[in-house]
Amino acid sequence: MNFANQYIGLKFKNRGRTKEGVDCWGLVRLIYKEQFNIELPSYDDEYKSSHNIRETQEAINEHAKEWIPITKELVSPGDVVVLRLSGYPTHVGMVIEKNKMLHIIDGTDAVIENYTGRLWEHRIVGFFRHKEFVNE
Repeated sequence: MNFANQYIGLKFKNRGRTKEGVDCWGLVRLIYKEQFNIELPSYDDEYKSSHNIRETQEAINEHAKEWIPITKELVSPGDVVVLRLSGYPTHVGMVIEKNKMLHIIDGTDAVIENYTGRLWEHRIVGFFRHKEFVNE
């Protein structure tokens, strides 16, 4: 996933969906569109702010059924990792290689981090694969 480098450093923007600024879902959505030619729903009308834990949790829970759950052992680049913030599943990142995710969070530009490291491993809710990747 060498293309990941072009997304490092993107700025956080609440409900952002373009390279001018993205939130965590906006980053995943932008990558899917530009790299995989898959148009994911925006969901920006389902939450007023990326900081609203209840609304983002509801949006993630509601739309998780549209994705295929994957065990940690089967995770591959392009899969999405759902993570807990403040105890709730309200954050997503994209797996770019074994144990590495590209993600963005308010206060930090888009960055590659180890999701098995001390900061993130205990926050993992699960891994999900887009239905268009299942038969590849």
